[in-house]
Amino acid sequence: MQQLPLKSVRKTFAALVKNSGLSKEITPYSLRHTMATALRKRGVSPWEVEGMLGHRRPGMTKKYAHFQPDYCSQSQQTIDAYFKRLKLSEDD
Repeated sequence: MQQLPLKSVRKTFAALVKNSGLSKEITPYSLRHTMATALRKRGVSPWEVEGMLGHRRPGMTKKYAHFQPDYCSQSQQTIDAYFKRLKLSEDD
């Protein structure tokens, strides 16, 4: 089967969404955002996600940082330790 060049990415994408039976609200942006979120949740490095998405400006992928598996883990551990010490001092 011969592949022809796309005349319009927008029209081709809309046709693919329609033919797949997916919601008309799906956009290329929503797919990129969903994929970036899924990658970060699964521990893929920001650098690699940045490369996959073709971000040209450093740091564009930072908006997905809160999906990193260990996001705020140090803060959480510190707060837990603080309250544990408070509880221990109350018990004395």
